[in-house]
This record gives sequence, structure tokens and C-alpha cells, in this order.
Amino acid sequence: MTQSNMRTCSQRLLPVMLAVVCLAALPACNRTEGPPRPPADGVYRLPLTDGPKTLDPARFTDVDSEGVARRIFSTLVTLDAQLKPAPDLAEKWEVSPDGLSYTFQLRKGVLFHNGRELTSADVRYSYERLLRKSTLSHRGWVVEPISGSRELRDGTADSLSGLETPDPFTVRIRLTEPFEPFLSFLAMGSAAIVPREEVERPGKDFGLNPVGSGPFTFVRWRENDVIELARNEKYYAGPAPLAGLRFRIIKEPLVAYQEYLAGNLEHCAAPEAYLGSIRQDPGLAAQLKSVATLSTYYVGITMTHKPAGENVHLRRAMNYAVDREFICNKILGGTHVPAKGLLPPGLAGYDPALAGYRYDEAKAREELTAAGYGPGGKDLPEMTLYYNSRPPNPQVAQAVQSDLRHAGIPVRLQPLELAALLAATNKGEPDLFRLGWVGDFPDADNFLFIFHSARFGSAGNRARYANPELDTLLAESRREPDAQRRMALLRKAEEMIVADAPWIFLSHAQTNLLVKPYVSGFTLSAMDMGPSVNRVDFHKVSFTEAPRATP
Repeated sequence: MTQSNMRTCSQRLLPVMLAVVCLAALPACNRTEGPPRPPADGVYRLPLTDGPKTLDPARFTDVDSEGVARRIFSTLVTLDAQLKPAPDLAEKWEVSPDGLSYTFQLRKGVLFHNGRELTSADVRYSYERLLRKSTLSHRGWVVEPISGSRELRDGTADSLSGLETPDPFTVRIRLTEPFEPFLSFLAMGSAAIVPREEVERPGKDFGLNPVGSGPFTFVRWRENDVIELARNEKYYAGPAPLAGLRFRIIKEPLVAYQEYLAGNLEHCAAPEAYLGSIRQDPGLAAQLKSVATLSTYYVGITMTHKPAGENVHLRRAMNYAVDREFICNKILGGTHVPAKGLLPPGLAGYDPALAGYRYDEAKAREELTAAGYGPGGKDLPEMTLYYNSRPPNPQVAQAVQSDLRHAGIPVRLQPLELAALLAATNKGEPDLFRLGWVGDFPDADNFLFIFHSARFGSAGNRARYANPELDTLLAESRREPDAQRRMALLRKAEEMIVADAPWIFLSHAQTNLLVKPYVSGFTLSAMDMGPSVNRVDFHKVSFTEAPRATP
């Protein structure tokens, strides 16, 4: 290691060291006396790191909003513990041999929270609503595989021609072309079935007063404080053991951790800086649940901005310049693993042989020279990196900034609240931005198709990457019925994206939660990203009374 590298490393370590010092100053323990006991009211308490923006399935795009809404609403199909399609509102279905037609039989007697029975007409309304311009939804792509979706979205048709409702409990869907992940699409939170009369009720904002058919009903929402749900006593699968759910908005993970230790939460995220001590504490180690998630964290490069957007060599230089190992191990406490490309390990289609990117100063210099910058080249203008101001995002942004500056790529930082950050990227405002992509459904298509040119902005393609060859390849992969050939197409698509480098591929996350020992039936999956645990089935969660100490 050269002297300059040592200086850079120590400079990057400084904010981490300061954070550790600050953490050490916190109370080491604030635990309740005796064995932990469930809350007397039977309500499960969990934290959210950001306040939801809306609980309207057609309009949310963030993890925390979906984490609340998923408990209020139901979908035609859901995903089981192995992330395979399973019955929900549809008790069974059939798929035609050509893969174009799906026939769903709805459960009878399913009631919305307002007491009305759910029928096939509600499925039609919900899916068409996603596509209508008046809804202002960024999630219409969820039902785009259905024939006639384009015409309805463009306003040249009044209804979705590929969806038929021959009777109140039968839904027939015809696709424009075969699409392998279609059932997983219908299990997404945005595909929830909603009651028209509640959505269109005069003077009522449905996103603030949601009515669904799920296992819990909406009670109240105090902005930036708490959202409360009560058990749905008329849920089709029977009332949940829990009396309700109480989502507390706690933006600081360390505050949530202290609340957990004090007995005020049933689970919380294990803070990165405390993971080591948690694992060494027998009591807390027994409460730790971990799972590798379907997620990729990145620094997006807005392709419509100069200089990086028009210069692939500059984008590659930026990828080689960032020390992912340092970020994952020193800043994120080993809770992330370095990303060499786009797809996370464990996802079908992940290519362990993909060369991708790694920290390589020599290659960074070579690519920077090829880009026309560096020694003997043009001066590189400063770019601005937008990032979420909530920890540990500032420390990650500082490390990226330090690495890029060390490589001769000047970057300044712009912290924002998450809502403002998303709004800025929706408009294509920042040169660079740090975000993460969490799998909406367990298929490589979910990570790759966000780079389709039709997905600019909030639909996923925030980098505004456009490549007609990739568009064609992704469309072909969606039509391919043979699983092996389809995987080959998806891997080729990832290679193309990685070579063009519209992102600085940073890391893949792991969810580490502390869960009280009296909680039963709490099962994590690879799609449970953070404390909102979107895929945990709270209908199956219950409390078991802790044994009382012998006098």
C-alpha cells in the first residue's frame, strides 16, 4: 500500500471511528427486568425507518409503504415461504398450454373491510385502475403483460380487453405474449384488489384511509409517528392470533434498537455497529434472525447528464475506483457483500463467473485515460452525488466520494430526505444518486427489466439508460418458455448492462433482525428487506407467554 493510499484509508475510516465512539457512549443496555413478555393488548409493535408516503397500492413505490399496505390488502396470488406462487384471493387457477391464458377461480365469501363481498368486478377495476392515466400510478407495468393494457393506458380503449369476468367468481386473463413471471407479478403489493366505492368516495383520500380485504384493517395514521391496524375478524382464513399491528416510525436505527431493548418493540433491525456484540451476547444472539436478501445497492449515473452519461469509459473508471470491500466490511459492518454486477447471489440467473467490477486503481486510471480525462487529458467537471441523509447512507456516500476523488473524479455530496431524493431522481435531476433496488418478485427479470427504456423515472430506470438492443433482448427473454434458454438470455442482458455501467454496482444486503423470544411463526424470506418485513405472514404470527420465574 502506497503512502497516499494509507492517507485515503485513514481519511475514510475517520467518520466510521467517530460513529463507533458515539455508539459506545450510548447506554450499553436498557433491558426490561425478568424474561421478556408479550404486550398485554396483543398488538405487535414494529418500526419503520421512513414514514409511508401513501397506502394506496396503485401509488406507492417504496418499501415501507408497501410493508404496511400488504397487511391491509390481498392479491389474487401470493408467494409462499419458498417464494413460489400460492393461492390468496384465487383459490386455484389454470394456465393454457401456450402460456397465454390464465383462468382464476376466486374464493367465495371474501369480504372487504367495509363488509361487501369481493368479486371478479373488483379485480377488473383494480387492474384497470393501475393503467388509467387519471390514477397517476407508476406501477401500471405490473399488469402490462395483459392484452389490451397499452390501449387502455394510451386512452384508445375504455377497458382491458384481455381480462374477462364471465361470472362473479371467475377471472380470465389473456396475455399479449407468454410471460414466465406473470403469477409473481400478480403477487406484488401493487396488484392488490381494492373496492371501487372506497377509492372513489367523495372527500376521502384512499391512500390515507385504505380499505382492503387482508388480515388487518386500518385504524389510524399519525404522520411521522404511528400507523395502527386491527385484526380483521372476518378475514377469509380466520382471525389472526395477533390483536393488531402498530407500525412506529423511528428513523434512527439506534433509537429503534434501544426501544427494542426496553421492551417497546417486538422486532428491530440489528444495527451494523452492534452486530458483533449482539452475536457475543447469548441472550441477544438467540433472538437474531438473518437472511440474505434479493437486493442491490448502487450509485446511479444519470445517462442524460454530461460527462458520465455520454462516456462509458468514465462510468467504468468510476466502478473500478470504488472499494466495495471497505464499504461492506468497515462501514456496513459485514451486513452487505460486495456487488460485482447487478443480480444478487441466490437469485436464479445469478452468474458466479461474471467478471464485473472490483476495486482496481490501475484499471480505474486506464479507463479514465480512455475517457479523455486524467493526466494529459481534459479537466473533469465536478459531479453531484445525491443520497439519503439517514445513516449509514452518509458514511457510504463519503467513502464513494473519497474513492472517486482519489481516482481524479471530483464529486460533491448532496444529502436529502428519502422522499426528496426519490422526487429528484424521478425528474432526472442529480448527476449521481445512491439508492437500492429490492426485488418486487423473485425473478431476474425484476432486476434487469428496470433498465428497459420504457421504465424511465420512478418505474425503476432512474438512470435513464436506453439501449435498443437490450430492450429487444429483455422482450425475448419474457417470451421464452424454455427455462434454460431464458436464463441464458437474462445472463446476456446482465453482461450488457454491466459493460455499459449505468450504475456503480456497490453491494447486496442482508437483513439482520432481533425478534423477541415470545414471537412464534415469524418466518423471514429473501424478500424481507429491513424491519418492514414485507413478506412475513403476520396472519401466522402469534405470541407465546414467557415462563414465569420460580419464586
